[in-house]
Amino acid sequence: LAQLTPAAADLVTQPGASAVRSLTLENIGLTQAVFDLAASGAAWPVTVEPPLLTLAPGESAALTVTVQVPPEAAGSDTVQVSAVPREAPDYADSALLTTRLNQTSLTPPASAQSGAPGTQLIYTLTLTSSADGWRTFDVLPGEHTWPVELSDTLIGLMPGQSAALTVTVSIPPDAPD
Repeated sequence: LAQLTPAAADLVTQPGASAVRSLTLENIGLTQAVFDLAASGAAWPVTVEPPLLTLAPGESAALTVTVQVPPEAAGSDTVQVSAVPREAPDYADSALLTTRLNQTSLTPPASAQSGAPGTQLIYTLTLTSSADGWRTFDVLPGEHTWPVELSDTLIGLMPGQSAALTVTVSIPPDAPD
C-alpha cells in the first residue's frame, strides 16, 4: 500500500545546522489508507512532518524530514523513515536518509569589493578539508551575473590541509556606475 520515494538519499550540512529532505508517499493500494510516518535508528534528532497522512488510492503527498545535527557532531548519521498503513502494517515502506557533514570550509564566507566598469576584482579564498582522508574537491562558481574565473576548479587535499583559491570577477564595460 505504501511507496516512499526516493528510497534512499544523502543530505549534506554543517554541525549545528539542519538538513531537510522532502519525500513523496504514494498509496499504491486499492482503498483509502491512513499512514503513520516515523523516523528510527538515528543518533541525531529527526522530525517527520506531518506524522500522519490519509491518502486515497493512487494519491501522493509530500512529507518533510528534518535532521538536526548537534554542534559537536562528526561523521554521518542514517535514519530510516517509515510509512506504515494502519490497516495493513505488512505493506509498509521505508526510505534511508544519510546525513553527512560538509567536508570543507571556505574562508572568508563573504567578501565585498567595488570597482569601475571594465575592471576586475580579485578575491583570495582559502579552502580547508575536514574529510577523513585524501579528497578531491570540485570548485564551482555558483550563480553569478558577471563573468567569473577560478584559479582552480579541482583541488586535492589531505585532512586539515588548505589551499588558496583566486576568484576573478570581471565587471562588464557597460555595467552601470
